[in-house]
Amino acid sequence: MNKEQQPALIAFYGFIGSGKSFIAKQLAAKSKAQYISSDRIRVKLFGNKRHSDSDLPKIIDEIQARTNKALSSKKTVVLDANLNTRSARQRAMTTTKKHDANFILVWVDTPIKTIKERLKKRTTHDFPLNLWNDSQETVLNRQLQNTEPPQENFIKIDGTAPFSKQYSYLQPKLKKVA
Repeated sequence: MNKEQQPALIAFYGFIGSGKSFIAKQLAAKSKAQYISSDRIRVKLFGNKRHSDSDLPKIIDEIQARTNKALSSKKTVVLDANLNTRSARQRAMTTTKKHDANFILVWVDTPIKTIKERLKKRTTHDFPLNLWNDSQETVLNRQLQNTEPPQENFIKIDGTAPFSKQYSYLQPKLKKVA
């Protein structure tokens, strides 16, 4: 990001197993943006114990605090969290307006069949997979029922493509707004 550009909050929309974390980590590293991960925050706040939706407000508060700190320092943020609801996206947009930053929503579009195959193969990750009380399949089913399609502008990328292809598609679009 050069000095004339505003900072941005690059947030993700997609189901569990769609590839959001894969893309977010690499995008943050390649663009030298601040990486904020909801999964890492869960582990920091709750350790390896299982937790439930009632713990979500604490996670959201920590995400907000870290995002506010980065944007107030004029740093672009890559938010590795799932903004599958309008209220989550609205919170993020309100935060960006407060800091005169851009909000960029990236939809990681991955076929459900591919997601289910990925979930079956998951055995290790950067964090323990059993942090939620529900199985990943149950989380996916809940997301399929409760996700609110974006009314906001978004960039749609193929969640099955290699990162080099995703990045070459994203880069010019991010330059236009960030």
